[in-house]
Amino acid sequence: MIEKENLQTKKICNASKWAITGFMGAGKSWLIERLKLLGAKTGDLDQFIESTKGKSISDIIVQEGMEAFRDIETEKLKNYLETYDHFFLALGGGTLSERNLESLRFHGVNIIFIDTPFEVCLKRINNGPERPLAKLSKTKLEELYQERLKFYKKADVTLKLKPDLNHAELKELLLNQGIKF
Repeated sequence: MIEKENLQTKKICNASKWAITGFMGAGKSWLIERLKLLGAKTGDLDQFIESTKGKSISDIIVQEGMEAFRDIETEKLKNYLETYDHFFLALGGGTLSERNLESLRFHGVNIIFIDTPFEVCLKRINNGPERPLAKLSKTKLEELYQERLKFYKKADVTLKLKPDLNHAELKELLLNQGIKF
């Protein structure tokens, strides 16, 4: 199921820059990998940060703190947006803040929100790769999820992806929304 919000179809059809957002475990990396297989130019902000800083996100947070990491994230997002054109970029689960939303809009980036229920995200977080915030209690993670929803809901397109979606179905789903790659 896809819901279109806040943008006219004409603007979406002409979009060449897309950011993908959602909570940890929502499926951002899954979508980026599928888009890459479909021939889209893709990027991952966390990987971009790690490659330019020479250390993992976890190490940055442990060594420099969350506030310093968010400043680095904002700087690297701006660098990415000024360097690349025509892309799908997976954002970190907490990237979408007022200042980063403003920067994305300024650079003409449309935003896709992968709307995945908290319980599904939690299961993936617990069974997936190490994530710095995964050490929080279920209650704290759910609070964080709810806090971030206000930014996620500012996305231009909301996707509710089925886990068994194949490449052809995904391509058709995106093209039907005017999302070209």
